[in-house]
Amino acid sequence: MEQTQKVKLEKLLHYNMTCIGGFMGTCAICGFEGNFASAQTGNIMSLTKELVGGDLFQVSLRLGALILFCLSMAVSFLIKRFLKPDMERLSLMVDGGCLLLSLTLPEGIPAIIRLYPVFIASSFQWGTFSGAGGYNSASIFTTNNLKQCVLSWTQYVLDREEAMLDRAWFYTWTVTSFITGAVTGCISMLDMGNKGIFIGLAMILLAELICRRKNKCIRREQDQMDKNPRQAAAL
Repeated sequence: MEQTQKVKLEKLLHYNMTCIGGFMGTCAICGFEGNFASAQTGNIMSLTKELVGGDLFQVSLRLGALILFCLSMAVSFLIKRFLKPDMERLSLMVDGGCLLLSLTLPEGIPAIIRLYPVFIASSFQWGTFSGAGGYNSASIFTTNNLKQCVLSWTQYVLDREEAMLDRAWFYTWTVTSFITGAVTGCISMLDMGNKGIFIGLAMILLAELICRRKNKCIRREQDQMDKNPRQAAAL
């Protein structure tokens, strides 16, 4: 029972984080001059364009975003390996703090610099929330999730395997969550300006509540295993 509840909460947390990923994506695009801070493909394309055009100032700004994104991935990995904190809750704190920092930075500075905190948060989240229920899935962008969704449904139609149906629904809800977050981010930023970031903070708070409940479920499961070593050995 606890195992089933844990998996459900794990998936629910993943969908919530994917929703946050979509929110941060359109938050950046709508509120920060069309820049997408949740991945490096667009940033590197813009960097090469500015390099060919000879705008070294813009090149330096784009290069700064690239370096911060890479450093954040490395720091996330090192913290997880050597300090072993609750990475999920730490990532939520990083998301919230970085969104607030982007909100408080003065609008007179270049938009890409005001997005530096979001580059950090996205990279940190990517290294922490990378799937659920045994499925690999990024929570900050959705191209591969869409691919897995289409292929899973295609394979299910051909083979009628129940395992593939579960996989198809997982990726369907993941893509749906991302789109929901993206729409919410777009509406929030266009209607409320940069204060729309507070809607994203509400999503992060909800994720924190789910995370706490999931951790309680894990602790109860561990307590049951400690009381029944034979059952733990069987698992």
